[in-house]
Amino acid sequence: MKAHFYILAESFHHNAKFTNVEIGEKIKHLAEDVKLINQYKNTNALYVNYDEIYPQVFYGAYTVSDFLIKGYELKKEGLVDRDVLNSLQNILDRAEKTTYSSQEVKEELLSWIDENNCHGLIAFHKVDGMDDDLQIIYGIDGWYKFRRYFLGLYPKDENFFINECFKYFPNLYFHEQNRHSIQAIFKDCTKKIIYHLAALNDKFRDSQRSGLNRTQVLEQFSILAKLDETASLEGNVTNIK
Repeated sequence: MKAHFYILAESFHHNAKFTNVEIGEKIKHLAEDVKLINQYKNTNALYVNYDEIYPQVFYGAYTVSDFLIKGYELKKEGLVDRDVLNSLQNILDRAEKTTYSSQEVKEELLSWIDENNCHGLIAFHKVDGMDDDLQIIYGIDGWYKFRRYFLGLYPKDENFFINECFKYFPNLYFHEQNRHSIQAIFKDCTKKIIYHLAALNDKFRDSQRSGLNRTQVLEQFSILAKLDETASLEGNVTNIK
């Protein structure tokens, strides 16, 4: 499945509760995230409508256009941070130009979802009125959540599913044998598999406290990840529903 991500006019709306320093950190983190996402550009694409985002005020009194057109001057005068300026440029350099307006994206493209395509927004804060599952708020965790959500909806087959898991659960190791061992539960439990893989990937390391034995670590993990049952060292796939 290819994910088509859009940076809309709303993506750059200035949010008054953030300081310039906080906004700058968001931009720098997003630039790193986009760099990682770009490694999988065969299944991810980023689009920007430059005509719409250029006039957006997002960093103090400065617009996106100010950063791109007068960036050197602003940097020289100490009015903008060099790293923030470079990060924004890197984000836009990795994006493809689109003529779709924000309204067209929201009203037409976001509802285009099938086993081969899905569409989403990338923004520095939540865009009101949009489905949370179709938004990525800055941070690579948002991208993982988005891709996992659609992998659960459209897992295709066991081989495809495991290949995608390599990308979206980077803290886990998947053995090649998993392509076969997953067959017993694959058809009925893909969303549940995603749920537990996400818990393991995102929460397990936080459960490994000094002084705890393996059973205690699993108990702590179950609480932290809010699992419906306590994890154990033994299991039976026939119990999974």
